Order: sequence, then structure tokens, then C-alpha cells
Amino acid sequence: MGTLCGQFLASFCLGRCDRFRFLAPASVLSGLAFRAAAVVGTGYAGLSAPVCLLGVCLGGSMGSLQAVGALAYPATLRATGMGRMSGIGRIGTLVSGLFGGIMIGAGWEIPRILFVLCVPPALTGVAALLLRGVLSRTAPPLPDR
Repeated sequence: MGTLCGQFLASFCLGRCDRFRFLAPASVLSGLAFRAAAVVGTGYAGLSAPVCLLGVCLGGSMGSLQAVGALAYPATLRATGMGRMSGIGRIGTLVSGLFGGIMIGAGWEIPRILFVLCVPPALTGVAALLLRGVLSRTAPPLPDR
């Protein structure tokens, strides 16, 4: 439910504000939601709110990645770039499952795993801001949306 709300939020905000400035806070908030879930514990009641927040933030940030990718590639390479971006994302999905299995097999507790998972979304937020800075210096002015 949280992811669906995040997708709706992304769709609403991307039409009204800068894509990079939406992706960065949504990604950082995803990392903070992972951290909150790690701190709260593993009980159902304790994890409900952080996991819902995580769904909203992560769903919104993943929904906006396609819009950011469309700006990152020049028009002549956009289809190839977006295809490769999606393919690398699929590889990341497979590798993350492998690492999850390794962490569980090593006896890691759920809070520790969630704490480790807060790093990639935070890095995504930083990368979005850096990419916006690079694109603003090397390309024509970015549209407000």
C-alpha cells in the first residue's frame, strides 16, 4: 500500500517540481525509513509504520528514476541508455537477493540487515544531486520538471 501511495506521490510531484530534487529527498528518506525499521525492532506492530513509510519513499524514488534517466541521456542515446539502466537494475535485483541470502545464512538479525540496507538509498540521493549538478554544467538548462 505504501509503494502505491509513493507512486501516486511521485506522479503528482514530478509534474510540478524538479525530478532530481524529488528523487534525492525520497531516496534519503528511504534510507532513514530502513534505519527506523532497524531501530524499532522486528515485531509486527513496531515495523508497520516504518515499513509503510519505506514503501512510500522507496516507491516514489523508484518511480522517479525513469524520469531522471530520461534527462541524463542525450536524445540520440536515450533509448539505449534507458534500456541499459533497466537491465543493470534487474541485475541489481538478482544480486540483492543473493546478498540477502548470504546475510541470513551468516546469522545476521533482521535489524542488522535493515541497517545495512539504509546505505544504497542514501547513496542514490547523493548521486541524484551530483548528477543534477553535472547536467546543469554540461547541458542546456534543465526544465523545472
